[in-house]
Amino acid sequence: MSPNPLPAPEPPSLRVAEWEAGRVIVLALSGALVQATAHVLEQPLVRALARRVPPLVVVDADRLSAVDAAGGDLLSHAVRYAAQAGGRLLVAGGGEHVVAHVADALAPTLDAALSELARPTRHSDPS
Repeated sequence: MSPNPLPAPEPPSLRVAEWEAGRVIVLALSGALVQATAHVLEQPLVRALARRVPPLVVVDADRLSAVDAAGGDLLSHAVRYAAQAGGRLLVAGGGEHVVAHVADALAPTLDAALSELARPTRHSDPS
């Protein structure tokens, strides 16, 4: 009699919850942001970046279990797009899963990211 085979591992999944905190749009992620799931974030991310000019977006990555190169590239492209549009996108939490991809746009917590984006931006004085 042969032993029972191990069940196949479940494919990775990603959930995105979207909400607003004043002028800031928050995308709260849970699960794995990897090549197989990055498409789940694309539409909400595009919508969040287009909703306001300039865009102010926080991606709450605290509940992510994994981020691979495809997920990291999606986040880093979104950070650059927000900056080019005169706004900002910060990634909150996520630790070592996200730091290699968006170190310059990383906030330690969701509250810290919201506080940072709530501050008025300073424009350099041309004189």
